[in-house]
Amino acid sequence: MIFCLDTSIIIDLFRGNTKIKKRLDELKKRGITFCTACICMCELFKGAHKSADTEKAVNLVMDFYKNIRVLNFDLASSNLFGLNFSLLEKKGRKIPEADIMIASLAASNNCVLITKDKNHFNKLPGLNIEVWPD
Repeated sequence: MIFCLDTSIIIDLFRGNTKIKKRLDELKKRGITFCTACICMCELFKGAHKSADTEKAVNLVMDFYKNIRVLNFDLASSNLFGLNFSLLEKKGRKIPEADIMIASLAASNNCVLITKDKNHFNKLPGLNIEVWPD
């Protein structure tokens, strides 16, 4: 099983959230592998460059990037993004396009998306998610 870490989980990890770290360590011991979406990396770098200590924040993201698989768009994930966007638009449900992209990458790679943001991701059909509290 592969768990795809959403930006919200990674930020908590960066901020030293011991509950998140402990949970990830326990899953790793059970053989669970982790990845993240290229969109999450973009969001992390955006935040790093807005940080008061840009160099330190960028280095933190770079170190994280070296140790995790990053999901990138291919034909299947791009098609799924278009489908998900269209379905949500027809139902009048608005969620950020970045979240639809993250969800599409996770779903097309058969990953469980780990997030703190239930309100956006639970609107997407066929997405396997776990919502982790603080």
